[in-house]
Amino acid sequence: GQVVLAKGYGVRKLGEPAPVDAQTLFGIASNTKVFTAAALGLLVEEGKIEWDGPVPRYLPWFQMWDPYVTREMTVRDLLVHRSGLGLGAGDLLLWPESNYTRREIVSRLRFIRPATSFRTAYAYDNMLYIAAGEVIAAVSGLPWEDFISERILKRAGMASSRPRHDASLAGGNVAIPHAVLEKGPAPVAIDENDNMNAAGGIISCAEDMARW
Repeated sequence: GQVVLAKGYGVRKLGEPAPVDAQTLFGIASNTKVFTAAALGLLVEEGKIEWDGPVPRYLPWFQMWDPYVTREMTVRDLLVHRSGLGLGAGDLLLWPESNYTRREIVSRLRFIRPATSFRTAYAYDNMLYIAAGEVIAAVSGLPWEDFISERILKRAGMASSRPRHDASLAGGNVAIPHAVLEKGPAPVAIDENDNMNAAGGIISCAEDMARW
């Protein structure tokens, strides 16, 4: 129940002296998925959705390749990586950075042929977490970012955290992304791809994540 250690190591950007500290913001990537799951849990507690409620009840336009899977897919199924989609299926709709809307991305699930039968095998995916974010928006009436900010980040006291990447934060206490290029590790631009936020969009710091 107590924070044992919250500090930073290294520098925010290679070649520059500004240090990482406990308030330095990093993209938390797929740790965001737990916030999306918690948001769904809040809506379950409020009786607005059911874990085993079919997704088309909340997103009437939702459709998978197989009509049976479309009909049987539940809110719970969106979170547990056993839909039958192959590993990373659909990720090229997100990376490299695209301008597809979230609805456009989720609508394209119907064109992705499954790799396995429904609920028979584990394969990590991002697409269905974007669908989960659309469920949150449809049921709550708030964009995923607003729901996460108001219902989770603010209430948990995560004052520095943000529900999206934002290049305007560069120059502040933000760790710049790096990639291993031909000449070694190098800074790269902050990815502002908002269409994948429910799967990996939150930026946070050590102190805030300790509060979480």
